[in-house]
Amino acid sequence: NNVTSGHDLDIDWFQIHDHLIRSGYTWIGLTAQRIGVEALKVWNTNRYGSLDVTDDGAIGNDALCYDVFADVGRAARNPHGADFLGGLKPQRVFATGHSQSSVRLATYVNSLHPLDPVFDAVILHGGGSRIRTDLKIKVWKLNSETDVIIGQGAVRQPDTASFRTWDVAGDS
Repeated sequence: NNVTSGHDLDIDWFQIHDHLIRSGYTWIGLTAQRIGVEALKVWNTNRYGSLDVTDDGAIGNDALCYDVFADVGRAARNPHGADFLGGLKPQRVFATGHSQSSVRLATYVNSLHPLDPVFDAVILHGGGSRIRTDLKIKVWKLNSETDVIIGQGAVRQPDTASFRTWDVAGDS
């Protein structure tokens, strides 16, 4: 989820939920950053009050978000303890991030994913740096016209068999 506004926004779900439901996909919205967790605590203290992504305040820069993200991906594929997919067995696990969350996802896929692959594919929606070319997964970068103007044009890279960029003209 994207936390640019100070709380979770599941932008990709809002934009593609009809397709996902019709096609039989399962969606997991993930709160992995401190600002999203803090907003959840305010919204529902009883349910979320014990959540912590700072190691009791020792880590304040969201460095643990990458661990949380990968752990949820692993748990979706091989649940241990709570089975949050209710017995469903995913064939593939994709990661997606929008805007600021796409920047974090690009960092994850470039730096951490090659060390311990978790995801079968990645969708970078409206952000993220250049993507390394030796990944063994498919990566799709989707940009609005505004994304291209404010930075994605500067990090454009050629399409390959495992990487594609779509720039949507006229889209903000």
